[in-house]
Order: sequence, then structure tokens, then C-alpha cells
Amino acid sequence: MSYHMDVLRVDLHLQKTDPNTLEQKVAELREQEKLWLGWIVGRGHIEPEIACFDWDRSFIRDLLYLRDLGVRGHMILLGSEDELVKYELGDDAVRVYEARHVLTKRPRRVYRRPGDVG
Repeated sequence: MSYHMDVLRVDLHLQKTDPNTLEQKVAELREQEKLWLGWIVGRGHIEPEIACFDWDRSFIRDLLYLRDLGVRGHMILLGSEDELVKYELGDDAVRVYEARHVLTKRPRRVYRRPGDVG
């Protein structure tokens, strides 16, 4: 797995916990230094404070803490080694799905001047 990860999509929502309680519990976990990333709690959703980071196992621990607080949904990250990784927070576990994407060797189109755009 890559060292550097970019957040492509976040669809993490609150299933069991109300936003005020979640915000308080996330703040408590941060004070206890249990959360690795900073997290923003909004109305009915939560997302990381940053859009890219250097991957660490602590990220998985963050997701497990959030799952225990009633957060469900998924995040999709793009790694520096061209892999897509989906982290899915379910009722019983955090599941990780991986895929690789491959770019063609030759360009699909070449634009040299504004008139080429059409």
C-alpha cells in the first residue's frame, strides 16, 4: 500500500449518534490522543480535516473508533502507487477493498491549440 493517500470521496454518516454527542465524543478521543487524524463533525456526517495524508495504521484505528460511535458509510482514497482503496464502516467491522487502475500507454487525445477543443 502507498505511503501517501489522497481522499477522493467521503460518505460517512451518523447512524446511531446525534451530531452533538458525536462531536463531544470525538473531542474526548482527541484529548485522549486516541484519534490520529482531525475529524470535522457536521450535520449528520463526519469527514477528515485534511484531504491527503501519509498513510499509517492509526487511520484504521480512527475508523474503528468512529464505527463504535455509530458512524457508517465509506471513504475512497487514491494511493501514490495508483491504487484505489475503499474503507467501509459497517455494523460489525471496517472492510477494506482495493483496486488498481492502469492508464493507457498512448494518449486518448492531444490538444495543441484552443481550436482543437471543438
